Amino acid sequence: MATSSGFWQNFRHWRRCRPFWGGLFLLISGLELFFSANLTLGDMQVHIGPQGFLSYLLPLIMILCALLCWFTPGQRLFYGILGLLTALYSLLGLNLGGFFLGMLLGMVGGALVIAWGPPRVPAPAATADTVPEAPDEEPGEPVGEPAPADAQTQFMPGFDDQPGEPGEPPATGGGIHRTAFVITL
Repeated sequence: MATSSGFWQNFRHWRRCRPFWGGLFLLISGLELFFSANLTLGDMQVHIGPQGFLSYLLPLIMILCALLCWFTPGQRLFYGILGLLTALYSLLGLNLGGFFLGMLLGMVGGALVIAWGPPRVPAPAATADTVPEAPDEEPGEPVGEPAPADAQTQFMPGFDDQPGEPGEPPATGGGIHRTAFVITL
């Protein structure tokens, strides 16, 4: 019983450190596109739009985007956009996007992957015992050594590192607003 509890805790931690739900929607979308492309009703096959190579390529791209989002969350933005564009193209290239269901699942999954951000690590709380205040300094100024460059980010290292002074808000010049980008797509 203890091993299953540890397994679920490990899975929960793994799931929270990556765009799990967006990847799951992309995976389900890829499977739905594959099964709708190879749909047979008795002796009759259902094909709307161009078929053949696309009936295997588009679902494969969706499934690969889902798996790569899970296992390389640092490149989630690229895979989310690729999955979203593939889902949109499936409207023309694969049975009306898997009869609209696969396309909608892929669009939701791609949007969730794009909108996901890594979990933020809370800053350690300073107590009165650990940070004494010097008498010659003004109240409220930090005392002691400046924080190292790695301590300025309060989230997972490697994701969206922002250069600048500790305590200074990150520069936003030239970046994109994620919410506006997802709504536009």
